[in-house]
Amino acid sequence: MTLIELEFVAEHYITQHHLKGAFKGYDGFPTNLCLSLNDCAVHGIPDDTPLKNGDLLKIDAGVIYEKGYSDSAISVVIGGEMANPLAYQLISTTKEALDRGIETIEPHQPMFPYGKTVETVMTNA
Repeated sequence: MTLIELEFVAEHYITQHHLKGAFKGYDGFPTNLCLSLNDCAVHGIPDDTPLKNGDLLKIDAGVIYEKGYSDSAISVVIGGEMANPLAYQLISTTKEALDRGIETIEPHQPMFPYGKTVETVMTNA
């Protein structure tokens, strides 16, 4: 499967469910998905690049429903954990850092504990 084929799947889903893609057309962005492969950090534009076993794929998607906007992202290793253990470790450690950081957030308090917790988890991995 190629990155643009994933875009076509997303376009079909969005159309079938009477949604609107939040990214497509925003400030000239051409697609519904941001697909970033391996060393591309964020906001990659889908093209005819084929996915390969072991690739680290970051998927960023957003839709508009009525007046509400969504935006979410996920990272996956094509072929699963054993196809690229280092990328899988990055995903797992990042998720742990996010979860532990969120636990520190308190209303009306500085965000320093969040940032410090994320940094500690990532540097001690």
